[in-house]
Amino acid sequence: MEAPDRVGVGGTPGSGPLLVLMLRIRDELITEVKCETQGCGVTIAAGSMLTEMITHRALRECGSITVESLSQALGGVPADKAHAPALAVAALQDALKR
Repeated sequence: MEAPDRVGVGGTPGSGPLLVLMLRIRDELITEVKCETQGCGVTIAAGSMLTEMITHRALRECGSITVESLSQALGGVPADKAHAPALAVAALQDALKR
C-alpha cells in the first residue's frame, strides 16, 4: 500500500517470522488493510483473517481483538503455530498505538 496512514509490525525484521500491517483510515474507520508476511502458512492465514476482521471497523473497536479471538476465527491453531496469531495481533496493536 502506498502511503498508509498507519503501519504496525509484529516480529523482528530479519529475525524469524514477520507480519507488517498497513492501514488506510478515514474518519476513524479502517477503510483498507494490507498485510505482508514472512513466515509459515498459519502466519499468512492469521494476517489474512485479521485483515477481514478489521476492514470497515472503527479504530476503537479493533483494540478488542485478541490472540484468542483471532485463533478462534481461524478455527483453531496448533500449539506449535501459536506464534502466528500473536504476530498478527502484535502488528495490530503496534498500528493502533501510533
